[in-house]
Amino acid sequence: MTVYYNQHFGAFWTGLLLFITSAGTLAGALYGGHTSDVLGRKKTINLGQLGMAIGASIAVIANIPGHVNPLMAFLGIFVTGIFSANVMPAEQAMLIDLTDDENRRMVFAVMYWVSNLGMLIGASIGAWFFRDYLFELLLMMVGLILINFMIVYFGMHETYVKSNSQTSSSSVKMMLTGYYSVLKDKRYALLIASAVLFAVTPASLDFYLPVHLTESFQVIEIFGQEIYGQRMFSIVGMINTIIVITLTAVITKAVKKMQLFNVFATGLLLEGTGIAMSFILNSFWPIVITTLVFSIGEIIESPAQETIQASMMDPNRIGAYSGLNSITFPISFLIASLLVSASTFTSNVVIAIVVFTMALISMILAYVAYKMPETNRSEGD
Repeated sequence: MTVYYNQHFGAFWTGLLLFITSAGTLAGALYGGHTSDVLGRKKTINLGQLGMAIGASIAVIANIPGHVNPLMAFLGIFVTGIFSANVMPAEQAMLIDLTDDENRRMVFAVMYWVSNLGMLIGASIGAWFFRDYLFELLLMMVGLILINFMIVYFGMHETYVKSNSQTSSSSVKMMLTGYYSVLKDKRYALLIASAVLFAVTPASLDFYLPVHLTESFQVIEIFGQEIYGQRMFSIVGMINTIIVITLTAVITKAVKKMQLFNVFATGLLLEGTGIAMSFILNSFWPIVITTLVFSIGEIIESPAQETIQASMMDPNRIGAYSGLNSITFPISFLIASLLVSASTFTSNVVIAIVVFTMALISMILAYVAYKMPETNRSEGD
């Protein structure tokens, strides 16, 4: 909806609205992680999906042809974003409930593949129909949310069994107490810090790379089509998604026998190097090569990171742990946006060095957490 906001509100207010939305999703994710340990995974997901349907319906009403209300549309998308973030920790917690150490890495890889396929389909439909059929797209979104609700409600069972010692309160105070307790788990707190720092890398790809390519890309023609900065950014996204969809199974199988942290570190270094180099280069084929590098790194790193995170979670509070983990991206988006602002005062090489340095520090923190004895959790409780 960034393009929509920019059309109706201008760049300054678009940035502010996106910041407000990010803050809302952060709060929604934290509360969803807490309620999935109180109400259960399935109920949290279903309630969140109903909230998403309400928010999307508001956006539909706000975009009835001839009666467009952009502010009301923002309210609808804001509500949808909060409840979507509310659902995510419960979904991750349910996935962890249903897997074990032997199959978790493969399951996360499959889910990663499915989510990328969904993004490719959604982005393709959105890009093709957004300008002329926004109302119909939003209406379709409501329908898909309701279909998902029915699949979960009728086709899935609750996976969470609450112990007698756990709280049954969904109050904000109890939520904050629960997250404070999770942060006292030294291993997981270090891992969250690592995740935030590394998440800045892909976030910068979305935030800074389009700015860099718009300003610096050397325009060329391919098959009679002019490729300028904005189009090159679209090509980068397309190559990345195609690589993920076509090579995830092959690469996951190739690294299956490697030690888990070595898999994570290899993927992190490839992804960090590829993205940082993309910020320095400004011509077509070198950027295509760096895109291949960071895409392969992403395939290797993402399932391994999620598996490591899952292995460090307290089985009795997986929802709270997942909720805390889900705030890494909103925080990384904020840092990445600050890097975009900083780029007006410094060079693209400096931005690349900063992003790659964050990736290296992230790897070091993750290694320290990975090597910590599990007894550190009990010390924090």
